[in-house]
Parts: sequence; structure tokens; C-alpha cells
Amino acid sequence: MYLFDSDRISSTLSFMAKYSLTRQRFSVFRGEESRKCVLLYNKIASALVEYQYLFHKGWLQAMPSVIDALCVSLT
Repeated sequence: MYLFDSDRISSTLSFMAKYSLTRQRFSVFRGEESRKCVLLYNKIASALVEYQYLFHKGWLQAMPSVIDALCVSLT
């Protein structure tokens, strides 16, 4: 069995060409309601990235003490 099934890929591409999904997907974002959703999504994504940054920064600050604890002899 192949990793990529060429029949599935070609059928998906022909479906997209038939219904021109590439053109229709951008028309969804033209309304005021969708603009609000995109702005809210961007705010949430920004908050999550900030949280991940702070968590990673705290983790990096805690690492030296963890490494020291792992290097201590048990005997």
C-alpha cells in the first residue's frame, strides 16, 4: 500500500475544481459578522501565544535547579 493514494488525491482535486472552493472560501470572510469572528480569533490566539511564552520562560528558569537535583549522588 502506498503512503499517498493517487486516486483519493485526484478525486479531491477534481471536486475542488468542479465546485471552485478556492474562490468561494474567501467570500465567507466578507461580512461584518465574520470580521468580528476573525478579530476575536486573533485576540485569543495572541493570548495563547503569550501564555505559552510565559510558561516556556518559567520552565527555562526552573531548569538549572532541576539539572542540579538530577546530578546529586544518591549515596
